[in-house]
Amino acid sequence: MSKRMVILGAGESGAGAALLAKQQGYEVFVSDASSLKDNYRNELQHAGVEFEEGMHHEEKILNADEVMKSPGIPEKNEMVKKIRAKGIPVISEVELAWRFKGNSKIVAVTGSNGKTTTTALTYHICKTSGLDCAIVGNIGYSFARQVALDPKPLYVAEISSFQLDDIKDFSKPEYKGSEIIYSNPFYNAKIDKVSTGISNYFATKMYARPSDMVFRGYEVTWKFSKLLWRYGKDLASNLGDKQNKVFTDFDIQPVLSKQNMTLDYFENRKLYFLKWQDGMIKSVY
Repeated sequence: MSKRMVILGAGESGAGAALLAKQQGYEVFVSDASSLKDNYRNELQHAGVEFEEGMHHEEKILNADEVMKSPGIPEKNEMVKKIRAKGIPVISEVELAWRFKGNSKIVAVTGSNGKTTTTALTYHICKTSGLDCAIVGNIGYSFARQVALDPKPLYVAEISSFQLDDIKDFSKPEYKGSEIIYSNPFYNAKIDKVSTGISNYFATKMYARPSDMVFRGYEVTWKFSKLLWRYGKDLASNLGDKQNKVFTDFDIQPVLSKQNMTLDYFENRKLYFLKWQDGMIKSVY
């Protein structure tokens, strides 16, 4: 008996996931509280996928073996709350596509700013180097659609933090061997979900705005507390002090406001990249 997969949302991510799930033998049901775009409605009908639009029927959704939630649907959505309460597994479109990518490789780009530029440049480099690849995610086709309709040996994907939400455990066997390369934080726009959550917590519990140090982690807190202890009110003039280094070789530089050329904030201009694989740091460069 085939597993029943319910897909919430029928935009590019949801429609692509529906096509892939149907192709892989799932019993698929798509539910979207809004009206579907004509092209997505037509392709779901053509593929023989059952769907509803403008509503959510609980009995058809809550009997799922698994739910694929489109990234634009927030956790506070009432239907999502009911799915969670019933204990139905929820995955992302990225995880669904990963399951059926075969031996293909993925270069996934995420972060606060510059994702689209970095993804497009990476794809251009790969393509002009003669690699058979596709650009997916927030650019072009969804990852799942590409896997279903035109699989490639290499995918270059722009991935938002929302698309990563329902990938809970990178220690799963299917992720073994994945290389995750990331940089130390050198800028935080504070608009992502995690940063917003921290800001909201401070606002409701402490009636205050969190300082940048809240977002920077242990080593920054350690370094700046030592600097403050040593220099007091002269802290800003001594940010280049190399003492109390925990890991990062900080290069703290002032950033001026473009409007009036006065000091806006300080930024770490020193950037490290770390390669993480199977729960271990493999290299730093």
